[in-house]
Amino acid sequence: MSQKLSQINGVGQVTVGGSSLPSVRVDVNPTQLNNYGLTIANVQSVLSTQNADLAKGQISDGFVTADIVANDQISIADDYKPIVVGYHNGGAVRLADVANVTDAVSNIRSAGFLNGIPAVMMIIFRQPGANIIQTVDNIRSELPYLKASIPQGIDTTIVLDRTTTIRASVSDVERSLMISVALVILVVFIFLRNPRATLIPSVAVPVSLIARSL
Repeated sequence: MSQKLSQINGVGQVTVGGSSLPSVRVDVNPTQLNNYGLTIANVQSVLSTQNADLAKGQISDGFVTADIVANDQISIADDYKPIVVGYHNGGAVRLADVANVTDAVSNIRSAGFLNGIPAVMMIIFRQPGANIIQTVDNIRSELPYLKASIPQGIDTTIVLDRTTTIRASVSDVERSLMISVALVILVVFIFLRNPRATLIPSVAVPVSLIARSL
């Protein structure tokens, strides 16, 4: 949703908070690691080489060459546990021997809640110079389509719309302008008592205001 929202006309940046991507967490026990004569750097080096997505070689007949591709990426904790991170007294030391490996999230200290319910918050900023009211209207019009593209059971709620006061201010200005134009036309008509002369300010004043807004 963040990517799709950022493509809406007028949107400059979308910041996502209160969420974290799925990840496998490896909590190393320093005491056990020291007993086996290993360091955290050893574990990190082994994990970075074991979990790779690279071509394993090539097949060529002299004219055509094809890559041998195998996906070695590991996505669950149980597949990490048997990885050999070193050797001690002739025996293999596996990751499960020195660390607690669990399926979790990449950042366990990031969370978001709305009315006590877990939530992912997205803060949307407009582009510099963009009309904020038009931008918000564009976002609201796209929300039904975005909601249809996410799994059922996930609800979307607009928590804060800062254009509420802006819309109220614009409405007050428009109302004041209409009253002012009406008063100008009325005063001209009262003093001149001439419909032709009254027609001039009734056309000139709105046209000048429209020209200034453009």
